[in-house]
Amino acid sequence: MSFGSLSSLVSQAGGFIFGQISGKSKANELYKVLVPELKEALERGTPITDEQVQRLIKAISELPSSGAKRRNFVRRYMEDRYTMLTLPNDPNSIMYGYWW
Repeated sequence: MSFGSLSSLVSQAGGFIFGQISGKSKANELYKVLVPELKEALERGTPITDEQVQRLIKAISELPSSGAKRRNFVRRYMEDRYTMLTLPNDPNSIMYGYWW
């Protein structure tokens, strides 16, 4: 492997890692805004079928990293009103395997 291709590989890996970190940072930031809004709506008695609640559910469900972690998150926290109300206020409190 030449130095040029090694350098390119390292650069690509660095970009990927930065993307993951900035992705997690952005996801955490959005989570801290969206989850309280969802919980407040549910606690007010807004039905899950409400258009705004559905948008919040969709947005929150897409925040975890893709793949198994996202599927785990959705199954654990986004099944129904009760599980949505158990969402932690801080995404750093979410168990490994369910978040970034």
